[in-house]
Amino acid sequence: MMFRILTLLFVSCISIAISAEQMINMYLIGAGGVGSELLNQIHQKFTANDPIEIKVIGIANSKVMVFNLDGIPLNNWKEQLTQSSEPMILQNFIDKITGLNLPHSVFVDCTSNQQVANRYPDVLKAHISIVTPNKKANSGSLTDYYALRSLAKENHVHFLYDANVGAGLPMIYTLQSLKRCGDSVTHLEAILSGTLSYLFNTFDGSVSFSEILKEAQHKGYTEPDPRDDLNGLDMARKFLILAREAGMELEMSDIIIQRFLPDTCFEATSIAEFYECLAQYDAHLSNLATNARQNNQVLRFIGSLENGKAVLSLKAVGQDHPFYQLSDTDNIASIRSTIYCDNPVVIKGPGAGTAITAAHVLSNIIQAGD
Repeated sequence: MMFRILTLLFVSCISIAISAEQMINMYLIGAGGVGSELLNQIHQKFTANDPIEIKVIGIANSKVMVFNLDGIPLNNWKEQLTQSSEPMILQNFIDKITGLNLPHSVFVDCTSNQQVANRYPDVLKAHISIVTPNKKANSGSLTDYYALRSLAKENHVHFLYDANVGAGLPMIYTLQSLKRCGDSVTHLEAILSGTLSYLFNTFDGSVSFSEILKEAQHKGYTEPDPRDDLNGLDMARKFLILAREAGMELEMSDIIIQRFLPDTCFEATSIAEFYECLAQYDAHLSNLATNARQNNQVLRFIGSLENGKAVLSLKAVGQDHPFYQLSDTDNIASIRSTIYCDNPVVIKGPGAGTAITAAHVLSNIIQAGD
C-alpha cells in the first residue's frame, strides 16, 4: 500500500468520493500567501459543471472581513475584501459563522495565529469542520491536542491539518495510515525546516557558514531574523506534531534542541551583532563540515525519535543514510515501524511553497465537505 521511498514534487488534490452536487460552505481567515493561492485554486479548478461546489461565504484578513451568503465571487474577492467596512474582530467572525449554521460548513485557518487556534473548540462545537496549515493548535499542550480530536468526533465533524508539516508531503497522512493499520512506529527521523535543509545542503566548509546564511537570507529562504530558523523552535513544533501522530504523548518541553550555535549568538541585541558572533564560530563549523566530508559524510540538522525520546541535533550522515542526498529546501522523513523494520518508509520533497500548501489544504477541504 505504501512506497518505501516517496518523492513528491507536487501533491494534487486527493481523489475523494463525493455525492453529486455536493455543496461546501467555506469560511477563510487569513488571506495572505497561502489563503490567496487557495482562493485562486478554487476559482480556477471548479466550474459550474463540477459535482462539487465550494461556496466561499466569508473571508477575513487581519483588518477587515466580508460575508456573502450567495458566495463571494472569486474573480474579485480582493477588491471586495479591501472595500469592506466591517472590521475584523475574531469574536464577531466566529459568532457569524456559528450563527449561520449552514450545512457542510468548513472553517479554514490559513494564519499562523495562536488566538485563532484558541477558538477551534468553539468552531467544532458548532458542528463546523476545521482545515488548517496553522500548526499552533497541534503543537500546544497535549491536553488541548486530545481535546480537539474528541470535540471533532463528538460533533461528527472533521479536524484536518495535513499541511501542518511538510506542506504537500504526506507525512501526517502516512503516520495516521500506519496507526489505522495497527502498526507501531519504532523510529522516526526528519528534516522539517526548508531553511536548515538548504543551509546544510549547501555548506561543505569551503565557504563560511555565515556567508551561506547571508546568501540564503538574501534569497528570501530565511525569516527576516535568521535566528528564528536557526534556533530550531519551528522545526521542533513540526517534529512534535509528527511524534504525536506517531503515538508519542509528548509536550513541547520534551523536545530536546541541541543547538549548533552558542547561546550568545541568539542573545545578540541585533541581527548585525548576531552575524558578528556567528563569524567567530565559523571556523568551528567549517572544521565539522570538513571532517564530515573527509569521511564521505555530510552535515544535517535532524530530528530523531527513538524509545520515546525526541532530540533535534546536528549530525554527520554517510551515503547509506536516506538523508545524505538532499537538494535545495527539501524536507524528508524516515519512518521505521514494526512492519517497516528493515527498510524505512521515506517521504521526501519540497516542504514549503504557497501553491503546494494551498493544494493540500484544498484536498482537506474536499475531504471535510464529504
